[in-house]
Order: sequence, then C-alpha cells, then structure tokens
Amino acid sequence: MDRPELTDRQRVTYAFIGTYLETFQRPPSLAEIAEALGVRSVNSVRKLVLTLERKGYIERDPGRARGIRLTETDPGSVNLETGVRQLLIKEPHPKRTGRAAGIVPERMQVDERFFRGVSQPASCFMVRSGDHGMAQEGIQRSDLIVVEPVSSPRLVSTDLVVCLLDGEYLVRRYVETAAGRRLLASDRTYPPIYLDSIVRRAQIQGRVIGVMRRL
Repeated sequence: MDRPELTDRQRVTYAFIGTYLETFQRPPSLAEIAEALGVRSVNSVRKLVLTLERKGYIERDPGRARGIRLTETDPGSVNLETGVRQLLIKEPHPKRTGRAAGIVPERMQVDERFFRGVSQPASCFMVRSGDHGMAQEGIQRSDLIVVEPVSSPRLVSTDLVVCLLDGEYLVRRYVETAAGRRLLASDRTYPPIYLDSIVRRAQIQGRVIGVMRRL
C-alpha cells in the first residue's frame, strides 16, 4: 500500500532522520532535528515527527528520547543490485555556511568496491575540503573527501585526516609526538593545528580514504 505523499517540510525532516541514522547509527533527538531545520520550536518538530509516524514513514518508541526508526530501509545505504553506496555529503554548521534551512542533504553514489578493506563502510561520508593546505599532495579546496569515522585513539601518526575547525572541513596530516598532537598541512605557510590546545580545539572527523573531483 502506497504511503501518503509528504509536504516539502515533512520530506526534509524525513531525509534528515534517514541521513542522521546512517551517519551516527542512532536516531536524532528532537532538538537536533530542530537545529538542522533551522527552527527554534521543538514542539513544531514533534508535530512533524508525529505526522511522519501517522503517514507510515517512521515508527516511534514514546518511552525513549531517541525512539525513532524508519519503517523501510533507508535508500542511502547499499543498492544490492547495482553495488552502489550513496554517501552523505556533510556540510559544516548551516549557520556558518549560509545554507538555507530545509535543504535536503546531498548524496553521491560511490561504487561499493571502493570500500574494500574499510571496516565500517556504512558509516563513511563525504565533506568538501575547506582550503588548499594539502595542495602539494593533490587535494584542492572544494574537493570531495571520502571519510571513514575513526576515533583519535585509533589514529596512527602520519594518517591523513579531516578535522572541523572554525566552520570548515580541513584535510591535514596527523602527527603525534612526545610534545603533543598536531595536524600539519603540506603547505607549511598554513600554521599547525595543535589538538591539545584549549584555545582552538579542532574536531577530528575521521581518516581520509579517498578524494573525488569533477574535472
């Protein structure tokens, strides 16, 4: 049985829930949905979620703070017939990028064979490189970077990583010595990022596993 059609606002809410589930392996909270949609009222988001449930797109567990699940497999995972995975293209905070609230997150299709050897391909995502700091290694600003989420303790010195700093995704070389942890650009005119600094703390997003560019 076909489900009722969604309004634009409902469609955006549903898309965000799906991409959040795929990226973080857990449902978003109402507050996180409100922030993504650019609205202040959590009550408005609650009404949207209830409408999605009534129309059959999601199921809820009212007793849980994050009790939302999709009623069907999210199309952002793997298409078993074609062997294609659709990766979410994550943007920095919308208030910093100026992206209009309510824009459906972008995705890009990537051949499943690209992820051979990656331990958790379902959690991978893409970002746009925010500067030319790694130009000497072939990574330019606005290149699409394929990222495998990896926690800092699992990183190895000289790993190529993505960090979020001052509203930009930056690709850098991770270096760990007795003096501390740093992120270095291949272009040394870009200053090091000191991860242990309390003044400018960068958030490591994961390890770089690929770069894509439209020629």
